Amino acid sequence: MLYKKRKYMKKQGFCPDPVKRDNGPYLMITWLFMISAVFFSCVKNRQTTDFLIRIADGSPAQRTGYVNSRGDTIVAPGKYACCFSDTIRQMGFVLDSGQVCLAINKQGRELFRVYWFDNGPDYFSDGRIRMIRDGLIGYADKEGRIVIPPAYQCAGPFRDGKARVSYRCQRIKTGEHIRMESDEWFFIDKKGNRLP
Repeated sequence: MLYKKRKYMKKQGFCPDPVKRDNGPYLMITWLFMISAVFFSCVKNRQTTDFLIRIADGSPAQRTGYVNSRGDTIVAPGKYACCFSDTIRQMGFVLDSGQVCLAINKQGRELFRVYWFDNGPDYFSDGRIRMIRDGLIGYADKEGRIVIPPAYQCAGPFRDGKARVSYRCQRIKTGEHIRMESDEWFFIDKKGNRLP
């Protein structure tokens, strides 16, 4: 039965013979379909291909800034003392002239102050990064949204869906690092709910 269907389809021109060299119309339609699929997937995902690239102005000071994927200047070189992120797809990190680390989005808008860890901005851990407002620590996601408002004097990074936090604690400087000590630690989940 299958053989008869294939023979009928071949006779009607729907199924080209793979051995036959004259498959031009079939190959052309296949290529057109593939090219249009790639084109429409690029158009559909156009907003995700817009990003910022770090540039330097070529001066002896090597002031840096950001341009978008079309070459438009979004952050002028020299606006920030340091641009940490070489490419910004959602959010990147810069250091202002007052030595404060800030998160900016791909439009160049300042989002929040980033928690300083070791010798640079905090690391993403479990999809969250620590941020600071008015001396208190909260958490943001990779899109730059504050997902847990700042409420903690001390807060650790997320691991396995939970983070250790405290409303009251001491920060003790040991060399270039800061150690957090508290008798009131507890854990929260990625939405900020206290865990038992």
